[in-house]
Formats: sequence, structure tokens, C-alpha cells
Amino acid sequence: MPPPIPRLMIPGPTELAPEVLAALAQPAVAHYGEEWLAEHDETIRLLAQVFETETEPVLIVGAGTAGLEAGAGTLLPPGERVAVGVNGAFGERLVGLMETLGFVVVPVPAPWGEGITREHLSRALDGASPVSLVATVHGETSTGVLNPVAELAAEAHARGAMILVDAISSFGGVRLPVDEWGIDLCVGAPQKCLGAVPGVCPLTVSDQAWERMEETVAASPRPGWCLNLLQWRRYVSERAVWEPYPATMPCALVRALRAALRMLLDEGPANHFRRMETLARAFREGVRALGCRTVAHEEWASPTVTAVLLPPGVCGLRARAFLRDEAGCLVGFGAAAYRDRGFRVGHFGAAANWEAHAQLLRGLGRYLMHAGIEVDEEAGVTAAERCRVWKPDLRDT
Repeated sequence: MPPPIPRLMIPGPTELAPEVLAALAQPAVAHYGEEWLAEHDETIRLLAQVFETETEPVLIVGAGTAGLEAGAGTLLPPGERVAVGVNGAFGERLVGLMETLGFVVVPVPAPWGEGITREHLSRALDGASPVSLVATVHGETSTGVLNPVAELAAEAHARGAMILVDAISSFGGVRLPVDEWGIDLCVGAPQKCLGAVPGVCPLTVSDQAWERMEETVAASPRPGWCLNLLQWRRYVSERAVWEPYPATMPCALVRALRAALRMLLDEGPANHFRRMETLARAFREGVRALGCRTVAHEEWASPTVTAVLLPPGVCGLRARAFLRDEAGCLVGFGAAAYRDRGFRVGHFGAAANWEAHAQLLRGLGRYLMHAGIEVDEEAGVTAAERCRVWKPDLRDT
């Protein structure tokens, strides 16, 4: 008999709810025509509600990184100056992506575990040549930090620049009012906070960003097809009633995304966000009660991902294996320098409930005792229990 499958509590992809699995199991359909477009167009409308935007989101084929590359690569020609926030591994990755597109990157550094503030951005840009774009990660998955996008967008616009937001690990997990904050390009993903599966990428483009893309392409035609957002816009304009996309749309993945969006909106966005925030806060209290720390300082802690640091001398890789084999919880590796010092947990998907988090905390307590740390096995659950209580707001459902 094969071993039991552990609970999937990595920072994405996530464990799937029955409704999402049911959507994936539906019979295959043609990726064009009126019947299918009714499903596709509903998904677009639901995405707009979660993005809180009046513009029509774009749903492209590919991972979240494809959305980042498509957005930046269509917006600007090579040689443009782009400021990139760097306070974790995915900020560093965003630097690399911008460099491969031929941009001149101006790093905006902040310590790992802390957020990138307006002051960090202002300091990096004062006295330097202007930038055309500011790019930042919203939820930095490597550290569990949530960056203050609203104030970064305000500073970018004050300097005449646009802003691109990597919201891959925050979209659907925290409020992200794209129009209110003035986000020009916002890239999400289905496989994390929404609890769907990877393979399609939702993103939003402001009217100003569309205009800049048109100007960029008119001055210097951009190469590429699937990662050229103007191609996607052209297909929406010219083939809206039949096949509004320039590549085969994976219908099963769109159906899974639609099911996840329906679940979020049925629960009520505020209730959904509050549930995840409460679980994450309770979990952080639990790991501290066990003598561990979090990479993120509490004031910057994300409600979607927590990066745990174990006590000195305790191996993160062995902890991860113990939690998988003995506690039935699969957590993520620690990122970069933290790989053998801790692990990461996603507070989303079908495992975004108290039972799963209590199971993980008990497993962590057992491992620490196994590793020779003097700790009460139940201390984590006891501490978490004190701050996990919340009641849904029925007005939001």
C-alpha cells in the first residue's frame, strides 16, 4: 500500500478543494464558440471583482512569470530604466527578468524580512536619471513579507513612472484594489491564494499602460506572439464572439479558476482575507511559542506565506522531512540562505483551516523534541489557539 499523501502546505501550488477538482474533471470542450465563451467571459468578470478594477483583466496561457515578462516586455523597449524592489529571492528574480528584457535596472534594496517603503524607493531614485517603470513583488514568498504597494505606486507616479506589481503570491489572499492604488500592471496567479491550478495567468493593464504599449510598438515593433499583450488585446477586439485569444486556451484550467473565484466571492472577499490573516497570525504565534522565529518582522508579515526559522543548530531539511513523513504535512524549503535553517508555509487553498495548521504545529513540536530542544509539544497549538478566533461578517457574503 502506498504511503498516505501529506497535506500540501507549501507556498503554492496548493491543495485543491472538491469544487476545483470537480471542475477539472468535467469533459473536454472546444476552446472556442459561444458555449465555451460564456464560461470564459464569466471568469474574466469574476477576476475583475477580485482585482477591484473597472478595466477588463487579461487571462493568458502560462505561469505567473509569463505574465511578468509579457507585461514589462510589451510596455517598454530595451534600454529603458526600471527600478526593481529587492528584499528577497523573488525580487532578485525580478531583477534578472528585467535584465533579460534589456532594461537598465536600478535596484531598490531593503533588508530581507522588512518591507520596501516609499523612503527606500525615493532614496534609490533621488539624484539618478528618471526611470520609466517601478517593479515590485507584493508578497515576497521567500521571506513572508508583504510590501506596501499603495505607497510605492504613489511614489512611482509622483516621479512620472508606471508601476508593475508581482502579486503572484498575494492575489486572492489580501485586498488588492488595482484601480484605487493606481497599479498599471498587476500580475496574479491561480495556484496560490485562489486555490486553483497553475497554467493560466490573470493580469490587469491600466488605460495608460495600454497607451504606452501602443506607442512602444509603433516606434519599434516588438518580437513575440504569446507574450505580446497587444496580440491578446487584438484578439479580444477582433474575435470576441468566437476565440478571443491568440493561443489555445486550456479550458480545464479556466474552469478550475472559475470555481475557485466563485468560492472566494461566495465566502465574501473580506471574510476570505480575514480567515487567511487569522490563520497566519495564529501560526506565527505558535511557532514563536515553540522557540522558533519568522524571517519577516511582524509589522511586515504576509497573511499568505510564513517563512519559519528554526532554533540554532536545528536542520531545516530534516525538519521538512519529519513533517512530511511523521506529521503528514508537506511544507516548502527555506529560500536561499534559509534553505537549511527553516521552511515555508502557505496559508491558502484547501489547507487554509485550523485543523491543518494545528496538525503542522503539533508536528513541529514533536520534531523539536526529537532534535533535542526542550519544548512542550502542545505549546505551539496552545499559543495559536488564543488568537485564532474570528467570526465571518455575514454582510460580506
